[in-house]
Amino acid sequence: MRNANGKAIMPQIVNFMVVNMFALLQTLLISVVLVRWLFPEWGVIDYPEAIAHLIGVLAPVVTRYFGHKFLTFR
Repeated sequence: MRNANGKAIMPQIVNFMVVNMFALLQTLLISVVLVRWLFPEWGVIDYPEAIAHLIGVLAPVVTRYFGHKFLTFR
């Protein structure tokens, strides 16, 4: 199966999944490190899980952009 540009779709699907799995792991790692080690050290006491999750979700935006730009849709 090929897309409109004549490129095979399966490698794009695999690369898309790899980029998103890396971003998922990055989100998890950032969130856990913040809530378990950094926030207690810094004295964050109001909603640490929510803040850590927000930062963890926002952080891979750049990673996903460049991952998809240079790996998935090249």
